[in-house]
Amino acid sequence: MTYKLEYMNNLCQNSITFESKCTDTHIDFEKCFGRLKIGLQTKPVAPYLAKLNESSHFEANATCLSILQSGEIACGTKGGMIKIWDPVIGKCIQRIKAHKTTVNCIRLGDNQCLYTCSSDSTIKIWNKVKSKCIKTIHSPNCSLEVIELWNDQIISCDWSEVIRIWDTQNGECTHMLNDHQSLVFCLALIGSNRLLSGSNDKNIILWDLENFNRLKIFSGHQTTVMCLDILDQNSFLSGSKDGEIKIWNIDTNECLMTIKAHEKAVKEFQVCENKEFLSCSEDGTIRLWTELSNTPVSELKINNSELICLKFMPNDGLTTCEKSGIIRIFSE
Repeated sequence: MTYKLEYMNNLCQNSITFESKCTDTHIDFEKCFGRLKIGLQTKPVAPYLAKLNESSHFEANATCLSILQSGEIACGTKGGMIKIWDPVIGKCIQRIKAHKTTVNCIRLGDNQCLYTCSSDSTIKIWNKVKSKCIKTIHSPNCSLEVIELWNDQIISCDWSEVIRIWDTQNGECTHMLNDHQSLVFCLALIGSNRLLSGSNDKNIILWDLENFNRLKIFSGHQTTVMCLDILDQNSFLSGSKDGEIKIWNIDTNECLMTIKAHEKAVKEFQVCENKEFLSCSEDGTIRLWTELSNTPVSELKINNSELICLKFMPNDGLTTCEKSGIIRIFSE
């Protein structure tokens, strides 16, 4: 059968970009569809953890991680530095004196800028190429723990029960969300206008970011909620200080499952395709789970470590950060 590439391109122009030239009489689909630009973000394939081995590690003094599009690893440190690591050569290739004290969170923006927050009560926006701070936002005198990037604004939680929303242009706090009764430890965005927050009050709150009001409270954890992630459009994950993971239905408030997943605090999730997900814990383990199963599919144990961060690498490997500041890279 003969196909016309122009005809196909017209049909699919809203979701697919073709980057190969083909004749009227034959299409090599591997060449023509080798690179697709698809509007929906794809999730990584879950790794089989038992096959992963440590390929390298860095004594980085790290406290938080972000993976750049180049595959380089950006980390914040206890000394207030931003360090950029090349995982191929295993060296730190860039250092920026970013804050006076510990960098608690680092994010990569769509504009390729780095966003950091610190115990010195500031949020900073960085031009990575020039190693230059292009904006500093001053929060009240308390340690900033976590930030999320939302449109042209920054959402922060600090050493208090208050969530603040900041205008990145003028550095002003435009809204405050303060329905928690104790410290807020984690944030997760749902779509374009909703936010989840987890707290030391053991509750999770769903917020409407159009009207800046509380929509729902999810109760059931017995200890501090330490991390959150979105499993799919109808459900999300929460991890707590006592090692439990809960799966929640967003619409009904129902807790679909409780998993006694780890011996110590659950610190971060990574969601994979087919509703599988990874969890990392201060007990030194990474575990792979499937939805509505309380038995891990596979496990990676890192001896004598307390894990605080877990990220996917572009080559499908994993990067971890430990409370000791060590960054490790794992691959098959």
